[in-house]
Amino acid sequence: MSISAVPRASQVQLVPPRAAHAPLWFGWRSEAHAQRHMPIEPWSVDALRRRLVASTPDLADPEKQEHRWIVQWQEECVGIVSILRPSFRLGHAELSYHVAQAHHRRGIATQAVAALVDRVFEQTDLARLYAFISEPNRASRKLAEKLGFVHEGTLREHFMIHGRRIDQCVYGLLRREWCSPRKR
Repeated sequence: MSISAVPRASQVQLVPPRAAHAPLWFGWRSEAHAQRHMPIEPWSVDALRRRLVASTPDLADPEKQEHRWIVQWQEECVGIVSILRPSFRLGHAELSYHVAQAHHRRGIATQAVAALVDRVFEQTDLARLYAFISEPNRASRKLAEKLGFVHEGTLREHFMIHGRRIDQCVYGLLRREWCSPRKR
């Protein structure tokens, strides 16, 4: 891949989700790559719409368990990033990300996740972020490692995907380890 294929940071934006994004999210979850690597619950478009409306991107709200943003690249909605189950008392939260298959291998997910980590560490006192990644999903694991996440262990046969048990890798990033790509 050439350097020019990697988007500039200004081309990737994180925007608050709207109910109208639910059909897009449903479509991204239905793609072969997502189905192969994530234990996706069979949520309807209406159920996803309710989740988007309830998942405020306001990290100052300690009661919310889902904070989501839609990833825009060149003004097109191409994915979603999330902070899930934050424990502000204990100082940690799960990070989740998904970019549409048609937009893989362009650096979009890397830019989106970096922007989300920046936002979390700038707007909260969270000390740690972690991500659960299907062991066979090498691209997602490489993305986490590229951004400084450390493989902390593997939960054996933890995911159930299409009736098969899949190992799940746990990646963690401490606030003190984060060196934002924007600040390098």
